[in-house]
Amino acid sequence: RATAGTAFRQPTNIESYMDLALPTKADGAYVRDLGNPTLAPERITTLELGVHDQSTYFHEADVVVIYNQVKNLVGLDSLTPTLAPYDPVQNGYLAGTTGWLNLAEVYDAVGVEADLETYPVDGLDLSANVSLTSVQEQSPDGTSVRDRSTSLAKVNLGAAYRTPFRIDVSANVHFVSAQTWRLREFDPTGNLVLNEADIPARTIVSLRMAARPLPNEQLELAVGIWNALG
Repeated sequence: RATAGTAFRQPTNIESYMDLALPTKADGAYVRDLGNPTLAPERITTLELGVHDQSTYFHEADVVVIYNQVKNLVGLDSLTPTLAPYDPVQNGYLAGTTGWLNLAEVYDAVGVEADLETYPVDGLDLSANVSLTSVQEQSPDGTSVRDRSTSLAKVNLGAAYRTPFRIDVSANVHFVSAQTWRLREFDPTGNLVLNEADIPARTIVSLRMAARPLPNEQLELAVGIWNALG
């Protein structure tokens, strides 16, 4: 199958028309945050190509290749310093003004996802899902860097067994690779800076066992363990 689409997000009323006094870390100083009525909508374009295989009774498989492009993201503007007298309404001094703008960077994402479900014997279901995604940030000057705020690899594994004794057991493993978030913050001079925060890779294991003691199977008693590895 092949699909293509595009979508947009209109700026919110806060992003377009807000006029708020924001506190700062400095006592007696505040920043005025102004909306921008000229903001353009955020836009995304998506292309997807996929293949589905169900050629036997014992498996289902899917492989999908995805391309996304995002532009005109709405973000905070740098602070414009301002000298103003004491404001008794805000109980402080105006340190500067900031607002919202459409970011010039364009984000291109390429990914591939494979999904497999197998039923080797009666009552046993096995599943595996692997997703690889790379996001590139394209700057107006032509430079390109990988945006590491999205995990490069995600893996999901699952197994479930329905026993003949009205007892079902299942286990799932979820893994995501490391991320690096770039947090937009104001530095002491009022300019926007990107501070990196590393998020390590993590694995979550969940287990579940359920029993149906009544003949009509309307009552199920279950126990589950989430994040078994701590």
